[in-house]
Amino acid sequence: MKYDILLFDADGTLLDFDRAEDQALKQTLLEHGLPYTPAISRRYHEINDSFWKLLEQGKITREFLQANRFAQFLHELGSEAEPALFNRRYRGHLGECAHLLPGALSLCEKLCKSYSMAIVTNGASEVQHRRLAGSGLAPLFQKVYISEEIGWQKPDKRFFDFVFSDFPVPDPKRVLLIGDSLSSDIQGGMNAGIDTCWFCPSQRRSSHPATYQVSDYRELAELLKI
Repeated sequence: MKYDILLFDADGTLLDFDRAEDQALKQTLLEHGLPYTPAISRRYHEINDSFWKLLEQGKITREFLQANRFAQFLHELGSEAEPALFNRRYRGHLGECAHLLPGALSLCEKLCKSYSMAIVTNGASEVQHRRLAGSGLAPLFQKVYISEEIGWQKPDKRFFDFVFSDFPVPDPKRVLLIGDSLSSDIQGGMNAGIDTCWFCPSQRRSSHPATYQVSDYRELAELLKI
């Protein structure tokens, strides 16, 4: 295989973010005496995703996202709960949710014997460090790069410029980025001039030109020859 370095996204690629998000949201709603239903959960996902897309596009700041996603959500629920307090409690619960996608740990245990590996994630610093430590993944990666700490988020090339200056990366052609998001991971890898692998369990197709596409860890293991 022509790669020496693997850059892994965290949420949706190794960590089960949907499960973690639902668990944290449910706990926080119940603490505030608010109902939790699948419809309410779906609506929060829609609101949160819309804010994260704007952040990826550079149209809002991380501070704006943290201050306003729950303001909109609680307004729609008709709740007078304080958005900032709700956000802090939600993030606290999210940090406790270290759920892995099935097979992620065993895959990384095998890969780390043959590759240098780093995590590249747009998540919040405290939350991601706690989740990665709780999942058992942290010792398998030489570095963890989190957008909140770097000051730039994927897909911004400046995020990867920082990663490449710190890791370091002697030859970008020997780096593969693996992630589930076309807009942040795959586009980010393209902006950085490195090969990309779109992890897409749904097996949907896209015109977005990722170098590779895999639907599960078995296909990824075959691609990386482990």
